Parts: sequence; structure tokens; C-alpha cells
Amino acid sequence: MTNFMTTDLPAGRELDALVAREVFGYQVRRTPAEAGTPSSPVPTRVRVPEYSTTLDACRAVWQWLEDRSWTYRDGGEHLPPSPIGYPPVLHLVLAEHPNGEKLEAWGSQEYHAACLLALNIARRPTAT
Repeated sequence: MTNFMTTDLPAGRELDALVAREVFGYQVRRTPAEAGTPSSPVPTRVRVPEYSTTLDACRAVWQWLEDRSWTYRDGGEHLPPSPIGYPPVLHLVLAEHPNGEKLEAWGSQEYHAACLLALNIARRPTAT
């Protein structure tokens, strides 16, 4: 089983932007805080969903995994394999593909770990 820890991977809004771009194929740009205000005649920008922190947005990530035949499973909270330099408790998610491949990812919460898992799958030469 391949393991992906969170120490060198993005989190928060940076992770949300990467998921939007690399998993879902959206064009993501940073804009000034005033962009898209109600005074704009036609809103051309939308806020990137908070995939890594909210249930509603993360449902799209789970659906993306399912659409690619990955069976997703919540592994619950655990102490990480090597607690040095990690938060005291991390959340584990597991995924299995019909071809027998198994992956796992650790995150600060389930949604965070699910996003890291999907991002890893999307970055493969052929995202299955």
C-alpha cells in the first residue's frame, strides 16, 4: 500500500486551489480581494470550494474518486506512524482500485486526507 504523509504537501486554501486545478481541471487564479464584488456588472469569478475543510465541497472529491472506480474508505483517526514532527493525531483515508492497487493518505482531518489522495491520483501519468 502506498502511503502519502502530509509533511511536504499543501493544506488549507492552497490545497483547495490545487484540487480545483489538478483534480477538476478548473482554471484557478489569485485575484485581488475586491474582484467579484457585487458592484461588478457580471461575475466572472467564483470562489474555490473549500474541498479540504467542508463536507459539502468534499463530496465532489469523493464522487471524483468513485467516477474513476476508486473505492474510498475512512480509516479514522490514528497516531501517525512516526510521531516526530507530526500533529498528535492524523486522519487516515484508504482507497482501492479494481486493478488491486491500494492507496492511503493522512491528513489533519478526513476531508484534508481525501483531497491529498485525489491530488495524488490526478497527478499520475494516467489517472485511473
